[in-house]
Amino acid sequence: DYVVHEEVYAIVTADGWIKRIRQNNELSATRLREGDSVLHAHPLTTLDWVVFVTNYGLLYSIKASEFPSSSGYGNPIQKTLKFKDGERIVRSFGVHSNEDSQGMIPGTGNGAQFLKDGDTVLLLTSKGLGFGLKLDNLLMTRKSGRKLISLRSGDTLAAICHLSEKTSMFSEQGFGLTV
Repeated sequence: DYVVHEEVYAIVTADGWIKRIRQNNELSATRLREGDSVLHAHPLTTLDWVVFVTNYGLLYSIKASEFPSSSGYGNPIQKTLKFKDGERIVRSFGVHSNEDSQGMIPGTGNGAQFLKDGDTVLLLTSKGLGFGLKLDNLLMTRKSGRKLISLRSGDTLAAICHLSEKTSMFSEQGFGLTV
C-alpha cells in the first residue's frame, strides 16, 4: 500500500480513543469526549508505529497511518484491535520505522515516549509485583495482542516504564524504592 509520508500526532486518550492529526494543528485544541483526556500524543510520521500495553499484560502494535484521521473524537481502540472485556490501555509508545532515528521527542532531548527493539522496560502490577523485560520484535504482534506478562488471578498490569540506571517507585502510602 502507498502511504503518504507526513508528520502527525498519534493521539491516544485515557478512555481508549485514538485519532491522528497533522503536526501543524494545535495539539491543545484537539476535540475530546466529555470527561476524557489525552493519555499520549506521539509526534510521529505516518510510516511509524504505536505500541500499546494493556492492563491484561498484552502488547499490541499498529501503524500510525491506521489511526483514523479526524478533527472529531476519533474511534474507540476496539474498532481496530481485538481487546477483551475490561481491557484498557495502560501506556502507549511510539516506534520509529526508520532505524536511524534517535527516538527523541522533538525539543525535549529524551526518548521516554519511544521504544525500540532491545529496550528494557519495568512492568509493575496492581498487587506490587514487578520485573524488567527486554523487548524484541515489537512490531510482530497479532490483532489479538502478544502476552508480555502472566498475571495471577485478580492482578492487573498497573504501570510500564523504561528501566534506566536509576528508577524510583513510590506507593500511595509514601513508601519508596530506587533500583
